[in-house]
Amino acid sequence: METRRLSGIYAAVRRASDKKTVLCTGILTFNQRGRLLTEFTGGELTWTTSRQRDVEIRTRVKQYIQGDLEKTAGVRYAVSNDKIFLVDKQTYKRVLKKARVGYSKWLESRL
Repeated sequence: METRRLSGIYAAVRRASDKKTVLCTGILTFNQRGRLLTEFTGGELTWTTSRQRDVEIRTRVKQYIQGDLEKTAGVRYAVSNDKIFLVDKQTYKRVLKKARVGYSKWLESRL
């Protein structure tokens, strides 16, 4: 099985007022060089946690990006919990914009 290291994950999360539900609107993963690897979008994910603690939310994010890759493609992502950043939607959009601009510049330099 192949293990791919990630330098970081940004997840746009919002905690609901019921103290148990967490809403996630997007997840960005970055490779070891700090470049945008994938962007998970497609609606809002709803997770139920016991207390909306950061450690629980980070575990859910890891589980979501791992999905069934381990079974279908033999790939596993490796990232430490301190490299999973739970941010608001505005910060998420800023990180995404900066990552896209950085990727465009990198791509242009390769031509």
